[in-house]
Amino acid sequence: MKRRLLAAVAAILSAVIGAGLLFSYVSGADRRAMAGMQTATLLVANKDIPAGTPAEDLRTWVVTKTLPALAVTPGAVSSLAELKGLVTSTDVKAGEQIIAARFTDPATLANSGRPQIPDGMQELTLQLEPQRVVGGDLAAGDSVGVYISVNKTTHLAIPSVRVSKVTGGASTGDGGQSSNAANGTVQVTLLASARDAEKIVFAAENGTVWLSLVNHGSRATGTKIINGENVFK
Repeated sequence: MKRRLLAAVAAILSAVIGAGLLFSYVSGADRRAMAGMQTATLLVANKDIPAGTPAEDLRTWVVTKTLPALAVTPGAVSSLAELKGLVTSTDVKAGEQIIAARFTDPATLANSGRPQIPDGMQELTLQLEPQRVVGGDLAAGDSVGVYISVNKTTHLAIPSVRVSKVTGGASTGDGGQSSNAANGTVQVTLLASARDAEKIVFAAENGTVWLSLVNHGSRATGTKIINGENVFK
């Protein structure tokens, strides 16, 4: 009985000692592997960082880690001082390395979401009732025809201009905005030449404006200035 007990105790001790030796070997292997290659110290996000966060505010958002040089992303930084005055240009996920390429000047970030106005073009905004803007069902990037009514005459004055922004309704869900307003008004910003902008402003001040949705196949042939004398001809 004692012999079996002693054998069991010996087996347990052997297992414990074996596990300890194995752990020691594995840990030593990690240290030996790290010692056999170059390492680098860098910053890693310890929680999600939203775009637009100043580098100066990241002290509690990052931790310092030492990794094998082969695992370090090019441009990774080891100090927030390297990013002084900059903000994150994109979201940074927890666990990602902090790299300089994902930081930018605050002014650059503020203007990055605004499309550039082409040379020779201007933006202007009309505030119209929904029925004058295709029921409010417009979105940035659409093309519209501009019908102008002044002094009891109506004409398709501008066959096609680009919509650059629509406000007053629901988001399309794909980064743009459209309006489905059944009541109230809709603000439509158009990208037009100076000559066309003059016509639109004059009509808005002295008459009425209607916008029609057009596509690449739409044609303005057959149009004419309509008045009370020829409306039925």
